[in-house]
Amino acid sequence: IVAGITLIIPLVLHYSLHAYNN
Repeated sequence: IVAGITLIIPLVLHYSLHAYNN
């Protein structure tokens, strides 16, 4: 559902940021 995507988008974004930073 939209709620799940809304919650997963920032999560993936945060994870990607850490992966890119490392």
